[in-house]
Order: sequence, then C-alpha cells, then structure tokens
Amino acid sequence: VASFIGMAFILAAMIGGVYMNAHVFTDSWKLLLAAAVLMPIGSGLGYLIAYLARLPPRACRTICLETGLQNSTLALAILAFSFPDEETFSKVSVFPLLYSFFLLIDGALLSLLFRYTSRHEVLTDEECTEGEQKCAESATKEAKTAEDLAEKGAVEKASDGVQKG
Repeated sequence: VASFIGMAFILAAMIGGVYMNAHVFTDSWKLLLAAAVLMPIGSGLGYLIAYLARLPPRACRTICLETGLQNSTLALAILAFSFPDEETFSKVSVFPLLYSFFLLIDGALLSLLFRYTSRHEVLTDEECTEGEQKCAESATKEAKTAEDLAEKGAVEKASDGVQKG
C-alpha cells in the first residue's frame, strides 16, 4: 500500500513538474537526447564494469543503479545558489530538470527489468546476510530445482531402461 502511495506522489510531482516547467521540452533535441541517454549509459557502464570485475549479480545491479542515478537535485541546489536571479537560473537549470524527468522514467524501467530478471536467481551463502526470509526462499527455489532435475533424471533413466529392454 505504501509503495502505491509513494508512486502516486511521484507521479503527481512529475505531472506538476512537467506542467510548471514545460519550457524545458521546447529546447534543442540534442539536449533532450543527452538527458534521456545519460542514465542508461551510466547504468550500463556501471553494470559492465561490475560484471567484468566478477562481482555477484546483486552487486552488479546495485552498482548499475548507483552509477546511473546521479544527484540532479544537488545540481539544481548548486545552480540556485550560484545563479540567484531567476532568468539565469531558468536558463542553466534546463538540463538538470530534463535529466530529473528522464531519471524517473529510466529508473522505473530499470527497476522493473531487474525485478523480472532476478526472480529466478538463487542466492549464495555469502548473499544470505540480509535476512533469513530471502535465504529461505532461495533455498526453496534451489530445492525445487534439484527435485525437478532429479525427477527429470529418473524419467530419463526409466526411458533408457525401456528403450534397452
């Protein structure tokens, strides 16, 4: 329930932000493209480097999100203090505002992708430090997989015996 309320507030803030700052979408297509691809490129490079470092999948996903989700709010705060007059601030804040908009969309899509791809992941003993709930779920998945394999092996052995006989 709380996650739905949180998503409703984020959606309301996003709609309000787009309405109040519609001018940022009328700027150059190059600026829009740069803001749209910054997070996917950063996330992809973060995941690739973590993968090449042979980190576990969960660590790769964490690094991916952390490198992709740069702090656009901090950039806006720095700009607000650096350019106190509204006209200049309006001009220099276009990219952080666009990036914030695409950050919500790209972050949500990336989270859904990771949720989907990690559903069948079996946790190692080292990764089971977060809590016994996830480890129990992981062990159950692992046991079901072993049972399925054993059952499949028994079926294959039985079918081999029938074919030989």
